[in-house]
Amino acid sequence: MYASRSVLLPANAAGGCGPGGGNVASRLCVVDEVSAGDGKVLVAAGVRETLVAAVASFPTKREVKEIAEGKEEQREAKEDDKSTHEASSKLAVPETLADTISLQVGASLRSEVMSVAKCGRVVAAADGLGSGVLARLPNVIDDISDLVPEPMSRRTGGDEAAEPSAKRMRVDIGGCLKWDPIMPHAMPGWSGVAFPRLAADQAQDPELVAVTHSFAQETQIVDVFTGARRGRISHAQTPTGVAFADSNTLLTLEWGTVSLWDVRTSKPVKSTAGSMAQERQPWLALDVGQDPNVLAIAGESRAVVLLDLRSWRTLATWRAPIKYEPVALRLVGADNRCFIAGRDHELVGCRLADMSKKSAVTTQSAKTQTPQSVPAGSLLYQNHRTFRSEDTWAGIDICSGASDSESSSSRFVGLTTSGILYAGNYGF
Repeated sequence: MYASRSVLLPANAAGGCGPGGGNVASRLCVVDEVSAGDGKVLVAAGVRETLVAAVASFPTKREVKEIAEGKEEQREAKEDDKSTHEASSKLAVPETLADTISLQVGASLRSEVMSVAKCGRVVAAADGLGSGVLARLPNVIDDISDLVPEPMSRRTGGDEAAEPSAKRMRVDIGGCLKWDPIMPHAMPGWSGVAFPRLAADQAQDPELVAVTHSFAQETQIVDVFTGARRGRISHAQTPTGVAFADSNTLLTLEWGTVSLWDVRTSKPVKSTAGSMAQERQPWLALDVGQDPNVLAIAGESRAVVLLDLRSWRTLATWRAPIKYEPVALRLVGADNRCFIAGRDHELVGCRLADMSKKSAVTTQSAKTQTPQSVPAGSLLYQNHRTFRSEDTWAGIDICSGASDSESSSSRFVGLTTSGILYAGNYGF
């Protein structure tokens, strides 16, 4: 398992990522491949108060070979009692650092960016006050200077039923859209942003964006073209996660409850209230898989639960080998590959078919054991591979199309709170 490591250098934005202030490390998303086969992807990330776009590069086969050869030389050097410094100087990663140049998209927000989301080439970011910026990135990128937002592809028919609102989106720098904060005078808190799930063959841009604020206990559904507020959802408890199940239904995490909402009426459809033991502990992360009927959720118990949204029954449970609570969760591929990032810098993956094998640990031991105290051959570590960053994750995403059932690895991109960008292959 190898990854490239680079420093994210904003070309026209404030540098560095601030400390993690949200419940979910969702300040990064992979937008698309720059061009097929060159090992580069376009990513959008939240850096302090700005939304930036950058191109992440995966390690080439030659670099991977050099890393492997360097590690072998390092092992031989240790056996010969040579200097550790001399041996480590032959490693390509992480001693050799590259610079990844990024460009700011739109104007700076009022508070630190908490969440970034995308739908096709459209990206959006929400800050700790619930305000945000939205833009459409170009289809063809040959150089970082090509990262100039394009005009949105407007729909043909208008929606006259949309509720007029004084809080309207306004055109900003480079044709970007910006919306006002949900709680302009409150202390910054966690905010989430999400787009509807559109069909793969649907060429038009999304019509809606959902913005959730934890302190306001509210989700606003906004028309991205007119800025009109098309709905408002009030939550009984503090929301900690948001994602669309399809184009009309929205999933939210409210402490230990998972709720499904109809965005057309802002009314609840279904909820797990009273039916799950997790209610005493908060859910912190969620993701909908390639199959829109499969939902993955994880919370403070560090257990990942896969739910069937048609019957709301548990498909599988995986007790992830992370020390602290999760900060990000991704469910990708036809074989439902689940990736979870922990607050202690870990990234661990598991396939649905293997979850029953990897979670074979008694309930009593699960309460007391942590990765640091578990023997190397224990059931908790069986068949797991862990990638560790050097700092807390600010965002994690898995490249779509690189996680099919025939491949033995998945490509991931991660951003730390210190501004280090990782791009690598996670092997199963």
